[in-house]
Amino acid sequence: MQICRIEYFERQMIATLIQRRRGTRIRAQIPLRLTSLDPASTFSENCHTLLVNQNGCGVRFNRPLKPGLRLRIDGLPGGGSATARVTTNIHPRPGSRYWTIGIGFDSPGNIWCLAPAPPDWTSGASLPRTSRTGSTLAGLEDNHEHSRDKQQRKRRKFLSSF
Repeated sequence: MQICRIEYFERQMIATLIQRRRGTRIRAQIPLRLTSLDPASTFSENCHTLLVNQNGCGVRFNRPLKPGLRLRIDGLPGGGSATARVTTNIHPRPGSRYWTIGIGFDSPGNIWCLAPAPPDWTSGASLPRTSRTGSTLAGLEDNHEHSRDKQQRKRRKFLSSF
């Protein structure tokens, strides 16, 4: 039983360290349209994010994409677009047909229009923006804060069990 707890704690700590390395990641399902900028691989398809941060995002997609492929991302909150590159492909989980595609922005920043943005998001962090429906996206950040507090309580409880 204790071995399982230690493994869980170690995995959580590793995930936290990785997360800090590239900035705070927030779980969010934001609809997007990905368009290839490579004439040899033309497509334009809708998808949605799974995780977002100031450097890029992870999206749910129906197939793998070539790492390094240049993309245009349309339909961002606030009506904008951005250019990016595919960084990684994660195989579908058993029973799923969707890949997780890692995407890195050419110009990092708070293109998600989150307000308030996490402290380590420097570009546009204090600019509240709204989605096309007019609702603020700050609720995503509130959810992130709640999740982080919950994780910290679990860690404290786990450490106090020794």
